[in-house]
Amino acid sequence: MQNNLTRGFGLVKFFITVVIVIIFISLLGFDLQQDVIANETVQTNFSFVLDLVSNIWDNHLSSPVLHVWNNIIIEMLWEPFIQSVINGGFVEQIQNPGNVQ
Repeated sequence: MQNNLTRGFGLVKFFITVVIVIIFISLLGFDLQQDVIANETVQTNFSFVLDLVSNIWDNHLSSPVLHVWNNIIIEMLWEPFIQSVINGGFVEQIQNPGNVQ
């Protein structure tokens, strides 16, 4: 597991990389706002992809994913875990692992 200091340096590395990429793109002569963001073709393509993903989620994925989330993850895993934490059994098992019944 990463400690907070290592995780913080990873975030700094990410931002430095983004700045370097933006500088490199600028040196190549691209204006991100005019050439990419305001470009009608780019906006049309993003709109198409967003509509496609939304259609796939609404018509094919939402029902099975929500079923798994609600009936398996929440009901069978999360709620028993929370109840054991609230009742103290979970903490007791961590403190005394040899006394598990």
